[in-house]
Amino acid sequence: MAAGGRLPALLPGRRQLAALEARLRGLETNLTAEQREFLARARRRRRAQRGQRRAGWLAGALILALIAELGTFLVQQSRVSAQQAAEGRSRTLAIQSDELTKTVSGGRLQLFRLDPALWERRLCKVLGRGLTADERGSLPAELCPAAQRQCTATS
Repeated sequence: MAAGGRLPALLPGRRQLAALEARLRGLETNLTAEQREFLARARRRRRAQRGQRRAGWLAGALILALIAELGTFLVQQSRVSAQQAAEGRSRTLAIQSDELTKTVSGGRLQLFRLDPALWERRLCKVLGRGLTADERGSLPAELCPAAQRQCTATS
């Protein structure tokens, strides 16, 4: 209930108030106090509704801006995460490479930690034949005893 015991819904709307003001232009001095109060309340209601509409549009615009900013932030974060993951993999490989070079013994990497018999079977399986004398001569000394034996193509 509004002041004076009247419902605000009974006040004229935007279009009705505009038409009423156009008709009463220049005649407001002839209106009674009650009629002037009625027009004043209708104008206040129109201003309040206009402010509410503006606030609604502003809130909607702010929400859309927030959604756009959040989307941009998430895309940027995913790119940063992917870059950090790549850097982490690179760091891991670098550390493993450093650990591998620390296994240098007598100026030579000790990469051949396999059992000579296992090395021979694997090598023969890959080649599909036994090793020639030239090929045996180029193998590391740790594998020469196993490589001296001939392997069959079926091994």
